[in-house]
Amino acid sequence: MKHSSKSILMWLSKKNKGDWLGIFKDIQNKAEIPYDADVSNDYDCVTILDPQYSNKLRQSWHPPFVLWYLGDLNLLNEPNIMCVCGQHSPNKDVIDLIKHICDSHVIINGDDSALERVALQTAMAEGKKFIMVLNQSLYNIDYDDTLIQYAIHNGCLLLSEYGWEDPDDIEKSENEKQRIIGFLADKMLVTSVSRNNTRLKLLIDECLSKGSDLFALPAPPFKGELTNDLIRDGAILVNQKSDIF
Repeated sequence: MKHSSKSILMWLSKKNKGDWLGIFKDIQNKAEIPYDADVSNDYDCVTILDPQYSNKLRQSWHPPFVLWYLGDLNLLNEPNIMCVCGQHSPNKDVIDLIKHICDSHVIINGDDSALERVALQTAMAEGKKFIMVLNQSLYNIDYDDTLIQYAIHNGCLLLSEYGWEDPDDIEKSENEKQRIIGFLADKMLVTSVSRNNTRLKLLIDECLSKGSDLFALPAPPFKGELTNDLIRDGAILVNQKSDIF
């Protein structure tokens, strides 16, 4: 049985549990694909070879070979995708700012903090679409979660590199997820982040490496907040809603 290029990538993704380096090494070594390789899956996927694959991701560091998804893949082509991220729970003013962003942008993040969950919940409450990037298999997400239910039934997008099972190294997969978010986002709003938050620093670096517009909320001085450093180094200060463009 001759396998298509797409089915080969799907099988390599299955064999390596979505691990980018493992897939890459198998491609380099021209790994033999079993005659009866089974790549059946309950979810849709797009590979780096497909025309529907995001051009933004093609230009990224280690572009995912296969992305599994639930929802509307066309959201990847939206002209205004903004990563809304932060470390601390938002106050009313920040929530109002997120509502303002929802009017003209598709929000993307990984649902990794209280702020990021509130950003997605705000998009849901406003009847807007969002993109959530996961570091686990779509088989293992919580389908009772109201955000997941909303995403499935309202044309949002859930993305994952992991098609059949969760990765072995969760910390590594968490870092890998940041590159997907960073390169899909055209803009980024950082509401709060301490200088020792490695996850958010990695995400910020991914956005900056792509040249995305970076917005930051100011923080009180002497509190170890990275947002003030970002503003000092050229990030756009957000002092009112109209500062987001």
